[in-house]
Amino acid sequence: MGKCQTSVDILRYADDFVIMCKTGWMAKKTMERLKKLLGELKLQLSEIKTQIVNSEEEEFEFLGFKFRIRRGKIRITPRDKSIEKFKDSVRQLTRKHQPIKPEQMVGRLNWTVRGWGNYFKIGDVKTLYKELDIWLRMRVRCFIEKKKSGYSRQRIPNYILFSEYKLTSLVALIDSHSL
Repeated sequence: MGKCQTSVDILRYADDFVIMCKTGWMAKKTMERLKKLLGELKLQLSEIKTQIVNSEEEEFEFLGFKFRIRRGKIRITPRDKSIEKFKDSVRQLTRKHQPIKPEQMVGRLNWTVRGWGNYFKIGDVKTLYKELDIWLRMRVRCFIEKKKSGYSRQRIPNYILFSEYKLTSLVALIDSHSL
């Protein structure tokens, strides 16, 4: 009997990893070998996080991203939980009853927007970022209008949010080379 050559790819970040195999049989065999190897090192896989999926039929999540493969093309987006955590952070920062000036609030908000936006911009996010930008501007407008600023009786134009308040746009974070 000849030896069976297998091809296994590993995607790793710190102690998190994804192992990609061509067949389900290879995936099960690789999982057995991995459990044995980790057992020898007195380590074990998390049963909750460990799974075998057919990436052509199912999506999987890794490091806050959702991966879908269709017809050989991969689509990477932030997972729903990551989007909700981002929105919760923005809600916390844009609470209307904070004793701070709008400029201070936008400055704090920009840190969160830049961090989250730069982390996830490697994925297919242009449409999502446009939607989130609209939502962000609404949250900032509500905060500013609640503070009885000079704009309290009129809608604040986008250019004022960007020029005067220096609000960061998620869409602007997307590098033109990655589109």
